[in-house]
Amino acid sequence: MSLPLKSVGRSERRVDSVKLATGRGTFVDDIALPGLLHARILHSPHAHARIARIDAAPARALPGVACVLTHLDVPRVPYTSAGQGWPEPSPYDAVMLDSKVRFVGDRVAVVAADDPELALRACQAIKVDYEPLPALFDPELAMAPGAPVIHDEADASGIKDAARNLAAALEAEVGSVAEGFAQAERVFEQTYRVPYVQQASIEPHEPDRDRKLLLHRRQIDQLGSKVAERGLTLVPTRLYFKNGRVKVELALARGKEGRDKRRDIAERETKRRIDRELKTRR
Repeated sequence: MSLPLKSVGRSERRVDSVKLATGRGTFVDDIALPGLLHARILHSPHAHARIARIDAAPARALPGVACVLTHLDVPRVPYTSAGQGWPEPSPYDAVMLDSKVRFVGDRVAVVAADDPELALRACQAIKVDYEPLPALFDPELAMAPGAPVIHDEADASGIKDAARNLAAALEAEVGSVAEGFAQAERVFEQTYRVPYVQQASIEPHEPDRDRKLLLHRRQIDQLGSKVAERGLTLVPTRLYFKNGRVKVELALARGKEGRDKRRDIAERETKRRIDRELKTRR
């Protein structure tokens, strides 16, 4: 005897339907945080180029601009932009900001300012001289002999064949392919071309009914943490106690210590500050 299904074939009530229907739905962009800085990225107009010269001084001189970062201001720590497991076997061929851009829209500089309009003006004030390089728009031409090498940096690792712009190669065989072909009544051989596909969930998270901010963790947030640990760490800077809950403000910090040592320092500092705060409240 089959058990009755609770959800399949039945209408389900959305958890946020009442709030949305009554105009009380709140999304991330509706949340106002005092003292918040607004970031903006200066993107490359070239598909492939070297940055021959970059001058961020005009942007830094604008009142209200808190920070301007270029490849001259950040450590060069290669990381992988992939992430579905750990250790991640994909190429470590990306850095925070580089002296070379590899696609239209690649990061050139990052600005943090008091408001979005000022951040945009600061990006526009940055002066960049590019040295355009031959670009590639066809994967087969990219693997041809003599093609421009996209990742020619010495510190990239895990690339299958950088000289042929081949990031990875996967081969899989179940059973005997040759035997399967021999037994088949007909064999079709064709090259199929499909468009680039990437899911992009907007994930519009919101506060709950008590207006407490909810931070939803992503599916691969642990991998993001691993990437951050390669060159950065989070150190607590301020603690808030309210209604029995602890809110910790975190700041990015850099250092020459190994990433495990930096993580230990951050954990010890967090515990020390919480213990001190609790003692003062007893």
